[in-house]
Amino acid sequence: REEKGGKEEKKEGRKRDEGKGKTDGKEERKEGNKEKREGTKEKRREGKEEKKEGRKKDEE
Repeated sequence: REEKGGKEEKKEGRKRDEGKGKTDGKEERKEGNKEKREGTKEKRREGKEEKKEGRKKDEE
């Protein structure tokens, strides 16, 4: 019976935590990851352009 009581308390605690906005942090992280991804895409694009320019120089 005592163990069961502990489980119930845990559930109550979880419910309380959910109200504290754990999801807010998740959203912020998502935004941060999106920005990171955009940044890497830009870098890749720049790298490709530089490669193309390098090839053109080699051909000349």
